[in-house]
Amino acid sequence: MDTYEVRIDPLQPKLRHRVLGAFIVVLMFAACFFLVRFGLSILFPTAAVRHSGIDRFASEMAVSSIVWAFGMLVIFSRTWNKPDRDRRRDFNIVVEADSITAVYPGSRRTVHKRKIRSIFEIRASSLRPSGIGISEKTEFAARTLGFVFVPDSLPEFDKLKRLAESWRESG
Repeated sequence: MDTYEVRIDPLQPKLRHRVLGAFIVVLMFAACFFLVRFGLSILFPTAAVRHSGIDRFASEMAVSSIVWAFGMLVIFSRTWNKPDRDRRRDFNIVVEADSITAVYPGSRRTVHKRKIRSIFEIRASSLRPSGIGISEKTEFAARTLGFVFVPDSLPEFDKLKRLAESWRESG
């Protein structure tokens, strides 16, 4: 039984991904605020809505919704993302005579010899390193339901990849 410790440093997303994500969040918050306020103003119109007209009031609501959404983004980005972004993503890979197991904090994934159906490449992104995924399911099902991840930064990467490929071919 061999155990390999995988240490993955926290990865910082690229600036363009953070800006795009912030833009999407602001649009989503603004749309929600606008729909709620617009719906309420249609159902329960105030004297200001009756006097100024719905089109002018809708434009004022759109601007104020964007301002509120931006404020929510600033408040929540300070509290939600910081702990997750700084957390290390360490796990162990345990290789036994008939299985490979990835032991993550709080869960584990195991693939058995002669049952490996897919070994697929995982490209690096701004949030995860590159490597391979090993699963007893098809690639689509594995990406949806989980797989054993082997990063290519691991010194024993080639050895584990060859082992998994030989187990797949022997099945």
